[in-house]
Amino acid sequence: MTRYISYLKDVLGNNYLGIKFDSSFVSSYLGRLKSFLSEKDYEIYTSNQVKRDGGNFHLTLINVIDYNRLSTSMGMDKFINSLERVFSEPIDDLKFKGIGKSTKGDNTSYYIVCSSKKLDIIRQIYSLPEFDFHITLGFKWKDVFGVRKNEVLENNSKFLKTLKQEFYKKENFNFVKKISNYDLNPDLEIIPISLTKEYLKVSVGDFIMDIGLLDVEDKLFIFTKYKKTSDVNRLPLTEILRILNQI
Repeated sequence: MTRYISYLKDVLGNNYLGIKFDSSFVSSYLGRLKSFLSEKDYEIYTSNQVKRDGGNFHLTLINVIDYNRLSTSMGMDKFINSLERVFSEPIDDLKFKGIGKSTKGDNTSYYIVCSSKKLDIIRQIYSLPEFDFHITLGFKWKDVFGVRKNEVLENNSKFLKTLKQEFYKKENFNFVKKISNYDLNPDLEIIPISLTKEYLKVSVGDFIMDIGLLDVEDKLFIFTKYKKTSDVNRLPLTEILRILNQI
């Protein structure tokens, strides 16, 4: 998808440059963030980001400090005029690598690790140093600065590794029917609802099942089964593949 650079403003109204993202795009990554945090911490981290950014998400290209410095060193008019070409440049090589985590002292920040050769070149044009592009998802107290933000968290979930092996045999969830304690009609469709590093939630007929891994035997097991009380939405295949391909 092609994106464009635009003006952004911090909480004090200062200008800087970056790319805006709809919450609909970030929602899948927020769902993935839940696999790294407890429910309580997830609410704390994401609410702090919402308070700072007003429910919006962005990738920073040139921060406030560099923006002001370039305005002074180049002259405001010359700098502003030079941005016309920057704003018209289609950014069509932006890659989203996965969720990253940075810690400084007792503070921690989570974000989407990004990369783009075009964004690198724009910074080089303005003689700016190498920068780790990212989209902040949440933080404990305040955002973390002065540390690298280029490493994707490894997902060491044994459950997801097992699930991935089973899923890719036929690229569906019919293997659920072969789990030792599965006791429903084998002709029913297995509909995935949600997936974390610990559990797969599926809808089967009138029931919801939570599937995890028996650590002692390293086998998939249906831990809970209960009747549906409302309609459920199928987890998109693209999201399933994105989660499994993190392994």
